[in-house]
Amino acid sequence: MQIGTYIKLILQKKNMTQQQLADKLQVPKQNVSNIINGSAQVQAYRARKIEIALDLPKYNLVELVGFPTNDGDKRRLEELG
Repeated sequence: MQIGTYIKLILQKKNMTQQQLADKLQVPKQNVSNIINGSAQVQAYRARKIEIALDLPKYNLVELVGFPTNDGDKRRLEELG
């Protein structure tokens, strides 16, 4: 399943709007829309931030996009908890 489709389903299940998710992430709504419609790539760090904002289990979305392979990105991901 594509990450955007999954996020869309979670938003529907939680009765949340894209704007509400964007507010939690502190990004423009267009960024969330781009993720959902597949026009934006999602890195592991961003996926983890979305997991936190949606109160999803750790690495639920990260597994869909793939874990980082370089040390800098691994550290960034670990810093989020």
